[in-house]
This record gives sequence, structure tokens and C-alpha cells, in this order.
Amino acid sequence: KYLKYFAGHYPNGLSAKNGYQLLYIHNSGVFTPYVYGPALNQRLYGQDKPFYDFSKILKVPVGLFAGEEDTIADPSDVFWLKEQLSTAGVLYYFKEYKNMGHLAFLLP
Repeated sequence: KYLKYFAGHYPNGLSAKNGYQLLYIHNSGVFTPYVYGPALNQRLYGQDKPFYDFSKILKVPVGLFAGEEDTIADPSDVFWLKEQLSTAGVLYYFKEYKNMGHLAFLLP
């Protein structure tokens, strides 16, 4: 639902490759690396349908920060990622900030 906004305004538009990937993730409901097609996926990732295996994130503590006013990262996606990282045993810290958006974490 944010693709039109993102492509037109934030911060420098969107490449065709990124747009295709966002649509693929949205339509498939699967968070994956870029999907090139079965043959190239097999060569690059070693599998036809690549996916991120969060259980392979070993001994790397992850801090996840979110903003309630974020118009790019949907809250359901943030909490899905939080659950995946928790299940993998690597979520070290989570904090959701009020009145903060996507770029607020980059500003001094």
C-alpha cells in the first residue's frame, strides 16, 4: 500500500528492481532475497526459491528499533520481524518510539 508513495516521494524514488522485489514480497507473502528466476536463483542462492532463514543467524545480538509514525515499515512487518528474530534467539533489544518515523533514527 505504500509503494506508490515510496516510489514518488521517499527519499529519491525507487528503482525498478526494488519495486519488483517489493511487489513480489507483497504478492507472495514471503520475505525473500531478490528473486531472479529458478535457474539464476539456483546459481546464486543454491535453491530455486530463496528465503531468509532466520535460524541461521547465530550469536549475533540484534537490536530492532521502530517508530510509531513510520510510513515505510508497516507495523505488522516490524512485529513479524521481531517474532522471527526472537524465535531465532538473536533479538537482544527491541524499542518502539512514539512520534518517530523511518528516517528519525538517522538524524542527530
